[in-house]
Amino acid sequence: MCSQFIYIYVITSVCKGWIAIMKKIYKNNKGFTLVEIVIVIAIIILFSVVFFMSVSAYLSRAKTAATAINTHNQQIANATSEVDAALPG
Repeated sequence: MCSQFIYIYVITSVCKGWIAIMKKIYKNNKGFTLVEIVIVIAIIILFSVVFFMSVSAYLSRAKTAATAINTHNQQIANATSEVDAALPG
């Protein structure tokens, strides 16, 4: 019976020692946890998706505007050539 108490005392002493060591290790740990890194990566991915969607919308509008400008310039060139052809000379 007495030996069981000794074993329990030794085990609790060892556990207390390990707990003290782990507290020191975690107290001095200045890095990031895996969860924090995953959250930051998720936020970066979310921002990049929003940015990509915005840029793609602007590029689509720019292509539409460029097509309209090219069509307008072609119409002006056609009108100018018709006027030049109609003038004597």
